[in-house]
Order: sequence, then structure tokens, then C-alpha cells
Amino acid sequence: MAPKAENKPEGDAQGGHHVCSKTMTTGTVHVTPTIGTPSAAHATPSGGSAHTTSPAYYIQHAPITIQAAKLNTRSFEKIKALDRGKNNWPGWSYVMKLVLNQHLVGGYLTGNVVAPDLLMEPGAYNNWTLNNIAIVSALCLHVSHEDQHLLEDVTNAKEAWDTLRE
Repeated sequence: MAPKAENKPEGDAQGGHHVCSKTMTTGTVHVTPTIGTPSAAHATPSGGSAHTTSPAYYIQHAPITIQAAKLNTRSFEKIKALDRGKNNWPGWSYVMKLVLNQHLVGGYLTGNVVAPDLLMEPGAYNNWTLNNIAIVSALCLHVSHEDQHLLEDVTNAKEAWDTLRE
């Protein structure tokens, strides 16, 4: 029986795309990627054995895209400084998360947006770094003078957020 191959483009949680290939055949399946088309894989049946192999799935992800965000300073103007002495974390953190979410960078605080690999995605890595630095700066600017020492050596948005929460 001839092999049956099916390619279906699907989206993933980060908005990227991958190709899901399902190959069903009789005999042994050898996979040979096609040079120049990273999203395609061919299945070549060989042998004439009577057993049927399980379907094989191959997932290949599209490149990561991270856009550089522009944090509008006006959005942060009315946020009062976090003052751990006044115990205003609940209200401060809520408003700060709202503003950062409006700028589509709230995931940096939770670690949901992780740095892409520098060698594989240099542009995305550069944009991630710029966004991360901008968020850390925004947090530092909205912390009381007495508490700013907590973020003195912090360079990661999630680490800064977690430090302020403690």
C-alpha cells in the first residue's frame, strides 16, 4: 500500500506556526528532511514487512518573533511609588501589571516571555533584552527611594518583580 502523508499548518500558544506531519505506511519509515525547506519532511517506505508502524509526528517551529515595545511614560505618571514601609504592594502591583499588560509586556514579570536563544534568534533576543531593560527601569522609577537599593543589581524583570513582592 502506498504511503499516505498529510501536512497541516497549526498555530502554537506564542503565535508561531509549525507543520504537523502524519505519515502512515506499511514497512519501515525513514525520514529525510528536504534541504532548503525546513518545514517539510518526507517519509520513504522501505522493506516489505507486513506490520504497520505507528503514525509518526514531526513538529517544526517557526522562528520566534518579539517586537520591541515602546513604554509610554504617560501611562506610568499617576502610579504612586511602591513603599514597602506603607505596605502598598497590593494596589501598586495591580496597577503596574495593568499598565504593563496594556503595553503587551506583562508576561516578562511572570517569566512567561523568556529570552530567545541569542545565536538562533538574534533579532528577537535583542528586542527581548530591550523590553526587559525598559520594564526593569519602569519598576525602578516607581519604587520609593528607601526601597530602590533592592533593585540595585537586578537586570531581569521577573527577578525585579519577585524581589519587590518579597
